[in-house]
Amino acid sequence: SAAHYGLALTLARNRDYKGAEAELQAARKGSVATPMFETLAADLKLKQGDTAGAVTILKATNAKYPASRAAVYALLDILVNDNKPREALDIATRELKSYPKDPKLHQVAARSHAALGHNLEQHRAQAEAYANYGQTTAAIEQLMIAQKAPDGDFYDHSRVDARLRELRQIEADKAREQGRE
Repeated sequence: SAAHYGLALTLARNRDYKGAEAELQAARKGSVATPMFETLAADLKLKQGDTAGAVTILKATNAKYPASRAAVYALLDILVNDNKPREALDIATRELKSYPKDPKLHQVAARSHAALGHNLEQHRAQAEAYANYGQTTAAIEQLMIAQKAPDGDFYDHSRVDARLRELRQIEADKAREQGRE
């Protein structure tokens, strides 16, 4: 099945999608189902212009293999690129409950909030993405932008202010540590 899967990847790169699908079917017959196979199947559907088919495959894969990050990321990318920010945001928000430090999920949330016109939440989510990548200065800048956003209620702004204080403290601690070295 590994040889069939490898051949399916090669055929897909050469834009022989029907041949790739046939090889993927052969790989599935010779092996236990894996999210890797399903992610490739969705990619093949997408490359052939069948966005709905790709989404269907990835949703089923996500339900069957909830720990598969590749399937979740692929589904989120399709939804964001297909102008379905509400659905992408709902999935990203659900996934963030299990993976709160996943910067890619925060980036999808930021893109989705931007598409929905949620300025404060866009910048807050982007700040979390930066913070989880270790880019505290960029995260602080995003939170400062979020502070000025006209949307959001008192509680949203309070969360932004609290996180900003926390990140500034992290930056101050880093500066103190570097001063001692």
